[in-house]
Amino acid sequence: MSSREQDRVSRRGFLQAGAVGAAGAMALGCHGRPKPPAPPPKEAPKETPKAVVEAPPPPPPYGRYEVGAQTYSFREFSFDDMIAKVEQLGLQYVELFSSHLPMNASPQQIADARAKMAARKIAVNAYFVGGLNKDEANDRRILDFVKGLGARVAVGDPPADCFDVLDKVVAETGVQVGIHNHGPGARWSKTDDLLKALANHHANIGVCLDTGHMQRSGENPVESARKLGARLNSLHLKDLNEQNHDVVVGRGRLDLVGLFTVLKELHFSGPISFEYEIEPKDPVPSMAASLEAIRAAIAKVG
Repeated sequence: MSSREQDRVSRRGFLQAGAVGAAGAMALGCHGRPKPPAPPPKEAPKETPKAVVEAPPPPPPYGRYEVGAQTYSFREFSFDDMIAKVEQLGLQYVELFSSHLPMNASPQQIADARAKMAARKIAVNAYFVGGLNKDEANDRRILDFVKGLGARVAVGDPPADCFDVLDKVVAETGVQVGIHNHGPGARWSKTDDLLKALANHHANIGVCLDTGHMQRSGENPVESARKLGARLNSLHLKDLNEQNHDVVVGRGRLDLVGLFTVLKELHFSGPISFEYEIEPKDPVPSMAASLEAIRAAIAKVG
C-alpha cells in the first residue's frame, strides 16, 4: 500500500472513531455520566368517588303522634274485620272497645288477639275500660288486663271517690288512667272540674280529652288541652258541626291546626284515638277523609 493510501485509511479510521466517541459522549451526558432514563408519563389523577347521598326516609304520616282508631268506630264488625279495616286505613294503633276484646277475655284469647294484630303491625296503645271503683283488687285486675295488652292508658269514667285507691294502683302497675269527659250533665264534662278533682293525685291519673263531647259541653277543646297541660294523657278525636252532630274531621268546628299546635307545645306523646260514631256499617271512606285532614294539620304545624 502506498503512503497515500495509508494516509487515506488512517483518516477514515479517525473519523469513524470520532463518530463512535461522539455517540458515546451523548449517551454519557456532558459530564461523562450515564444519562438518567426519562421519567414515566404521569398518570391522570384518579377521581375520588363521590359519597352516595341517600334521600332521607319520608316522615311517618302522623309525625311523632300515635294516631289510631277507637274501635267503637267498627262496632258492627268482628275483631278480624276490624283489624283488616284499621290496616286498610294505614293505622298502626288502636284503642280497643270491649266488644272486640272483653275485659274477661282468657289469656289465650288475649294472646291470639295480640298475635293477629302484630301480624298486621298494629299495636294497642289504649283500652276503654269500665268498672273502676274503690275496690283495690278490682282496679288492679282491670289495669293488669290493660297492661297485658301492651297498652299504657286505661280510658274510663271513674268517680272521684276512687282516686285515692287509683293513686296506689297506677303507681304500682305503671298504667295511666285517662278520665274521659262526656257531654252536658255527665260526671265529667268541664275542664275545670277535672283539674280540681285531679289536684294532689298521682301523675298517672290524667284526662282523655274527647274533643266532640267537650264542644257539646260548650268548651273549646283547644283551650281545654292547653289548660289540662301535663294532665292530658290521651285524646278521642272527633269533630262536630254547628248543630253538635258528628261530621268528618276537618269539616266541622274543631280547629285541628290549633289543637296540634297546643299538642306540640305540650310535647304530647299519648294515644290519639280517632273515633267516628256515625255510619257504623261503612265508616272507612269518611274515616279516610278525616285522617287526611289530620295528616294535613300535623304537616302544617310541623
